[in-house]
Amino acid sequence: MKLNNRGTVFKLVFLLAMIAWPVVYRNDYATNVMVIAGIYAMLTVGFALLFGQAGQPSIGHAAFFGIGAYAAGLLTVRFGTPPVLALIAGGIAAGAVAFILGIPVLRLRGIMLVLVTMALGEIFYVVVREARAFTGGLSGLGGIPWLGVGGFNLDDYLKQYYAVWAIVFLMWVFSERVVRARPGRAMRALSIDEVTASTLGIHTTLWKLNAFVLSAVYAGIGGGIYAFVMSAINPEDFAFMLSLMIVIITLVGGMMSQTGAVIGAIVMTWLVRSFSGYQEYSGSIYAVMLILLIMFLPGGLAGGLRPDQKEWLRRLFRLSSAKSRSLEPTMAEDGVPKLGKATHGPTVAEGFASAAPLIARARERMAASALNGSPLLQIDGISISFGGLQAVNNVSLAVREGTIHAIIGPNGAGKTTLFNSINGVRRPDSGRMWLAGQEITNWPPERIAELGMGRTFQGLHVFPNMSVLENVMSGRHRQEKSSFISAGLALPWQLREEQVSREQAMQALALVGLEHRALWPVAGLPYGQQRLVEVARALATEPRLLLLDEPAAGLNTTERIQLMERVARIRDAGITVLLVEHDMEMVMGISDCVSVLDYGRLIAEGRPDEVQTHPAVIEAYLGVNHGHRDAVTSCRETSANRRDPLLKVDGISTYYGSICAVREVSVDVCPGEVVAVLGANGAGKTTLLRTISGLLRAREGRITYQGHDLTRLAPARIAGAGIGHVPEGRHVFPTLSVQDNLRLGAYRRHDRPEMEKDWEFVFDTFPVLKERRKQMAGTLSGGQQQMLAIGRALMSRPKLL
Repeated sequence: MKLNNRGTVFKLVFLLAMIAWPVVYRNDYATNVMVIAGIYAMLTVGFALLFGQAGQPSIGHAAFFGIGAYAAGLLTVRFGTPPVLALIAGGIAAGAVAFILGIPVLRLRGIMLVLVTMALGEIFYVVVREARAFTGGLSGLGGIPWLGVGGFNLDDYLKQYYAVWAIVFLMWVFSERVVRARPGRAMRALSIDEVTASTLGIHTTLWKLNAFVLSAVYAGIGGGIYAFVMSAINPEDFAFMLSLMIVIITLVGGMMSQTGAVIGAIVMTWLVRSFSGYQEYSGSIYAVMLILLIMFLPGGLAGGLRPDQKEWLRRLFRLSSAKSRSLEPTMAEDGVPKLGKATHGPTVAEGFASAAPLIARARERMAASALNGSPLLQIDGISISFGGLQAVNNVSLAVREGTIHAIIGPNGAGKTTLFNSINGVRRPDSGRMWLAGQEITNWPPERIAELGMGRTFQGLHVFPNMSVLENVMSGRHRQEKSSFISAGLALPWQLREEQVSREQAMQALALVGLEHRALWPVAGLPYGQQRLVEVARALATEPRLLLLDEPAAGLNTTERIQLMERVARIRDAGITVLLVEHDMEMVMGISDCVSVLDYGRLIAEGRPDEVQTHPAVIEAYLGVNHGHRDAVTSCRETSANRRDPLLKVDGISTYYGSICAVREVSVDVCPGEVVAVLGANGAGKTTLLRTISGLLRAREGRITYQGHDLTRLAPARIAGAGIGHVPEGRHVFPTLSVQDNLRLGAYRRHDRPEMEKDWEFVFDTFPVLKERRKQMAGTLSGGQQQMLAIGRALMSRPKLL
């Protein structure tokens, strides 16, 4: 760690304060409270790794705490084991139980995982209560000696205090090193999206198991120290309320922060002691505190105030916010980059010059391959169905090394389904596939990734809990070797590996022109640039075959032209590209071979010029002429026909914290008019629409609709007034059918006969939705989901869409 890092400075100050505190403030009771706080900190530092980083909501950590306590106590009392060895054995015992249980348990997700881990805690409680001959039952286990080494025993509060907090500090530093390195990126990736993580070579079950075991070891060590400090233990010490307390401490401190876990343990331990005289009301007091924290500090104490809360305080106390409006990138205490200033990126040529080492390695891999003229990817007779729907029907194709091979076709043709089959996300019903001469049929995604396949997704699949650089470094996972132990100990070879991954991630960012935004939080980038982060992450895997699923979606004209050049240069660098794209100019401009799908069947294949003139392709996709609608006449054309606007946006300014995303924008929309809002990525277009529909609150200005002020209304009331919103990213409800999604669009309506007419209008407008009305929305193609999102908005019969 660098001393100029605020997190490191905070730890040093904290360490000095903890060393000095019992000397300055001499009070045995207070020292004992801090000993208990330290034991809770051991529990929550490990739990924050599992819950906050890996996203696994275990509610049975009291069991691991108890296993460590009883293992240490029984070994010393029954077998005379030296206390230090018994303490280590307690941690190992808790980790061993977590390992055995974690293999089946961690395949579960969400509420099922919560229930199973909760049951684990109850099983442990019942076992130690009923095994009276061994554990003492409800009477407990007493006579546990002091923890000590040789003749030095922790037989007073001061010694216990320093020993406990020394261990806490070591665990804290170890965990933070883990979080900042390869294991931390793997855990945060799988907490967001296990499918995407697996395509990067991350073995999701293995890494969840690693986090589960380490968290249990922390809890077991804490339990062993608790047994030695208290000298006696009983089952009530490890009841369900302890597991609940761990969760509360983690939320109070901040789920994503190891520092927060330590702070939360101290704060909650003192609060518990403060309300000990009001034990009958303690549950209500804790509940109120938790509700207030979630409402006002959702990131916990370590997360601090939200940007909008800070801005409100500045305005309240009339402090100058000029400095806060500067968007230079800064680093938070936990090392997560904050928003940086928008700067112009390098040209395509400059980006490729910066990425020269990455390109050189790709060319070396291509030169070293020995395919003897065989295709890099061979697909033979692949078929995939969803129930009765044949999404891919007996498709065969070959992708030659060093080429750009495009797959095109209308919405719902099966392009993304075929992609998902190629990289193992979806198993085919029949057919076989080979990559670099090795059969990969039915292989899991992480194993296919290890052979050299990288991909992007049709929808946005970045990890919003990481910075741009960390997102791309997560693509380096399969090239890295560091584990929890090597990362936590910061071994020299691990530090060198981390530096290499950082440099190569920057080279991948240079290839897409985003190295100037490496320290930005990825969620702070415009949609189009987040798509480029996905491309960079896939390139960081150093693939032989790169699958790009609609990479131009969300890009403006300039960005699409640059993307075309970048993809061509990636091919020239030695990386084979398999491309799905609707932008025909891009496909025909850079592809070496084009395959055309229609209703899951391969209807044409060949060079771009051959495909463009193929009759079946023209009919299915490229050249059908539906005629042209008459141009919409604007009510602004002449003053004579000017009408009162349906929607009037007057001087709207919308902020994200102190950052102004839309500044003093005014727009009029008249009845019967189509108004387009244009601008580059990040210009504020989506923010403006979200402000109009109430999803964001304008800080300045006024919005009126049919003469009524909407500026402060909730989104539901605005929708009820007759404004329909089709959001960026579609946001259909994936587990509901097409017809149920459409019914939700008419949620506020009760005019059933008119609803039937609108239902038919939507199906006439988008016939494919009628064909698939009973299909789950999540299984539709991206274009079909977009149709569904528009149809859902139309079902509300809006006056303004």
